[in-house]
Amino acid sequence: MIAKDAAGNISKYDISDLLITSNAIVRWYNNKPVFWTSIGCGSIVIVLIGVLIGLLRRNVIHKEKEQIGANIVAKYKIINKKIKRLRPLLEAHLEK
Repeated sequence: MIAKDAAGNISKYDISDLLITSNAIVRWYNNKPVFWTSIGCGSIVIVLIGVLIGLLRRNVIHKEKEQIGANIVAKYKIINKKIKRLRPLLEAHLEK
């Protein structure tokens, strides 16, 4: 770049990293510290979301298994009560 002032002085400058744009993506990409920091933070957020989803799914599956187990135990207790109630009748019938 060549610059000339009002007094007639001429200066030559070599500018290699000048960026003239209004595009936000180009400006973001050319600002390397901000670019890599945002990529790193975005990656961390994605990993944390994945871990959260995994933990929630594991918790839901665990609760479903507990519910299934509780249902089986409840049915077993009901059957056991019926057997205890019917056993004397059955024994009396078999003795005859």
